[in-house]
Amino acid sequence: MKKIVFLLITFLFLCLLSGCWSYSELNERTIVAGAAIDRLESGEILLTAETIDFTGGESPGAESAILTGKGRSIAEAVYDITNQSGKELYWYHATLLILDNKYAKEGIQELLDFLVNQLEMRLTLTLAVSRLETAAEVLQLDAHGSNIKSFAITSIIQEQSRFGKTVHSNAYQVINRAMEPGVEFALAQIMSDVTEKNLSVDVAGCALFRGDRLVGWLDDKETIMMKLLLNSMEETEIEFLVDESHISVKTDAWKVQVHPEIEGDGATMRIAAEAMYEVLMLDGNQNMNDPDTVAQLDTALGAYVKECALDLIKRLQGLSCDALGWGNMIWQKDPAAYREFLSWTDVFQTIPVELTVTLQNRSSSSGMRVSLG
Repeated sequence: MKKIVFLLITFLFLCLLSGCWSYSELNERTIVAGAAIDRLESGEILLTAETIDFTGGESPGAESAILTGKGRSIAEAVYDITNQSGKELYWYHATLLILDNKYAKEGIQELLDFLVNQLEMRLTLTLAVSRLETAAEVLQLDAHGSNIKSFAITSIIQEQSRFGKTVHSNAYQVINRAMEPGVEFALAQIMSDVTEKNLSVDVAGCALFRGDRLVGWLDDKETIMMKLLLNSMEETEIEFLVDESHISVKTDAWKVQVHPEIEGDGATMRIAAEAMYEVLMLDGNQNMNDPDTVAQLDTALGAYVKECALDLIKRLQGLSCDALGWGNMIWQKDPAAYREFLSWTDVFQTIPVELTVTLQNRSSSSGMRVSLG
């Protein structure tokens, strides 16, 4: 009897080693490159999945194919696509998830839960918000002529983020920030740009979230300032005016230090920003070898950066969106003091800011520095 029981247990163990109950071959699945989520007037979710269709013959390659599904939840929409196609969606290679702005305004907590619970979904996939009528429209735009739109759009977002004109936020970062106290997040903003032949993808600016809800937008210039204040920009180009002359400069070696100071039932933020710069374009008759010209340019550039940074802060305060993570800085510095605030949102809306900008002209022989407090 013992031998029979032993043989049965051994047989069951070997069966478990040979595979898993839910296993399916790759040819029984549909590879997803990216997807768009829209909220329909009916209240249902419309999921538009861009899938990869491999072609053979004389010129083998990969083509984009669009599948759509509806449901009361994202999971139901996924099931609807699977039910129509007869194949499971394979999410491991997906790089992009585009959100409809109407859906984002209602809150994306369901999406974050879905991403965490979807075992095959990589949390490195990029999240973005569409400014078009729907998110699905983005997958119809030209994206550098690429066959697989999701891969190309992800690359465009990464490139524009390096220039500071948008943000590159993946699912892992958003989930982490959503769980931390005193911090909000932003996602890349996708629009369309009219070229001579067709509509193409235009990535510029970002979508701001408070909690899990979309609350506002920043353009590309505001986004550059936000990234500077987050100390996540090494270099960027800035254009401004000096006595009606257009000036273009390249700034680099940015160092931004933020010092929160708790004062009673509020706080003050003291910010020191410094960078090097060199002139790229000057459309006037200014002589860069003239110390007075250099001093004028230093002062104008510093004043411009300071004005733009303070305008951005006021914009974020007006939206009650702490995308700069100041509340989290205070919480890490003094958790007890942070908990004493009746509402960090109320504190953030009126928090005083002291900003100092220090710039050095790299191309000037004088090596002059200017500091604007």
